[in-house]
Amino acid sequence: MEKVYCTECGNELEGGSKFCPKCGNKVDDETFSIEVSPSKSYKSYIIIGYILAILGIILPILAIFGAIVGFYLIYRNYGDLLSGKFNKTNVNALLILIFSIFAIVFMFNVGFIR
Repeated sequence: MEKVYCTECGNELEGGSKFCPKCGNKVDDETFSIEVSPSKSYKSYIIIGYILAILGIILPILAIFGAIVGFYLIYRNYGDLLSGKFNKTNVNALLILIFSIFAIVFMFNVGFIR
C-alpha cells in the first residue's frame, strides 16, 4: 500500500490530487511516497493468551488437588506423626499440604480468583 504526502506540509494526499487540501501546494512530481507495511500479526499474542487462560484454570485446580492429597496422606499417617515418626511419606505430605495452601492463599490475595 503506497501513500502519497505533500512535500510542503507532509499532509497525506488522496490519490489523483492536484493540490494539497491543507496548505494549497501544487502536487506534481515533487510528492514523495512511503511504503507502509501491514501491521504485525498478533497471532502469537492470542496463543499466549489462551495458554495463560488455561493455566489460570488449571493451576487453582492443581493447588486444591494438592491440598486434598496432603490432607489425605497426613490423615492416613496420623498415628505416625503423633508418635514422632517422620518418614519420607509424612514429610512429603506436609510439604504438599503447606505448598498447596500457600498457593491457594496466594491466588486469592493476588487476584487470580475473585
